[in-house]
Amino acid sequence: MLLLLKAPQEWDLVFFISSDEILTNYHVVENAMSISIIDKNKKKSSAVIIKKDLKRDLALLKTNMKGKPVTFFNGKLKQGDMVEALGHPKGRKFSLTKGWISAVRKESSTYNATNSKDVLFIQTDAAINPGNSGGPLFLKNKVVGVNTQGLHKDTSEGMNFAVHFSEVQKFLSQ
Repeated sequence: MLLLLKAPQEWDLVFFISSDEILTNYHVVENAMSISIIDKNKKKSSAVIIKKDLKRDLALLKTNMKGKPVTFFNGKLKQGDMVEALGHPKGRKFSLTKGWISAVRKESSTYNATNSKDVLFIQTDAAINPGNSGGPLFLKNKVVGVNTQGLHKDTSEGMNFAVHFSEVQKFLSQ
């Protein structure tokens, strides 16, 4: 089940990974004084951060709302696999964009102070805009990543990134 999360600037997408835990990007919640979530039926609740990882730009939140958790992919991703990015871009209604896996590579994370290339990302041409952060990147019906960022369109086209599912699994198991 997908939820909207009220971030300091706008609404972003989050998703359940257990019946009462949701996953998003850390940059979505880092300056939040309080976190509000809303489901597709307009039911509202709150959430609290229980775990964060700045290197991977991930945050795990606990809520009293209940939802159906996603299923994570388990296998090897290939260039050319079609993926779907879910989001809530720029405050607009829910959206789905499709694209291809362009590459799977280690890059430096936004929050990495050492600038070392040590986080595995999925590069895709599926649009990832502000408001898509924290949403799932799907391959068929399985989550392969957490949408994180798109490079500025003035300098590049179709260079969008999601944190690879293996990085998410490492974060959740720590």
